[in-house]
Amino acid sequence: MTSTAVKVSLVDDHGLFRRGIGVLVEGFDGYEVLGEASNGREFIDNLSPENLPDIVLMDIDMPEMNGYELLEHLKQNPNYASIPTIMLTALSGTDDKLKALRIGIDDYLTK
Repeated sequence: MTSTAVKVSLVDDHGLFRRGIGVLVEGFDGYEVLGEASNGREFIDNLSPENLPDIVLMDIDMPEMNGYELLEHLKQNPNYASIPTIMLTALSGTDDKLKALRIGIDDYLTK
């Protein structure tokens, strides 16, 4: 892929789902998977200011650092606050959606 591709990071504890979404992303012209992580902590540990994603797709329910905690971390850091974030989760309750919206999620999609 060229350097002008939209770089997408995937954060989900379910490896098969992560790989499936990765295949879908790579199937779109002009998109590439920058990286994958199985939880928010792993994503943050591998986050590089020199090579930031253009968008982050994340689950909520993950071990170590869940999606809410990851979202809070990203939105509170001026280096990462402008990265668009999308929750892609099985949690479909209104309270879950509202919590994510209050923290600053850009979109909320249910699996």
